Amino acid sequence: MTAVLALVTLLSGQMLDGHVHRQPHGGVLAHCGPYLVEIVVHQRGERTPQQVASVDAELWLTTEDGAPVPPSNRSVRLKVVGFGGWVAIKPWGDHFEGRVGVREAFQPISFEAELRDGSRVHRARLQWTNLDDQERLDDRMRKYDNRNRK
Repeated sequence: MTAVLALVTLLSGQMLDGHVHRQPHGGVLAHCGPYLVEIVVHQRGERTPQQVASVDAELWLTTEDGAPVPPSNRSVRLKVVGFGGWVAIKPWGDHFEGRVGVREAFQPISFEAELRDGSRVHRARLQWTNLDDQERLDDRMRKYDNRNRK
């Protein structure tokens, strides 16, 4: 039964507050004031002792019904819980993007997101893990699939 529930949730969207929300970009969702925020994290490269690990973060805003909310007249800051301070991420087309320092690359990351919407400030907490990184999982599956075809 648990496996069936997990499969249904995976195929239909993310469970939040007792109901399922669809993630249009394959990210992780959280409520943030009257909106939903969706974050997608891209962890690239390898860390050397001289480098500070960082990730590229993309964040979209939607209404509860999933309608996109444009970033105009809004600002977003991200903070990795327990590491560093707030980092402003910039509007880019229909979403926000930016690079955020992390304690260790390729490890679970807890983010705090702060959305300024006019004079209102809303906050959300999001957890990103390697299992949420569908792009890396897809790459690994392609490599595995290519090896087994020979």
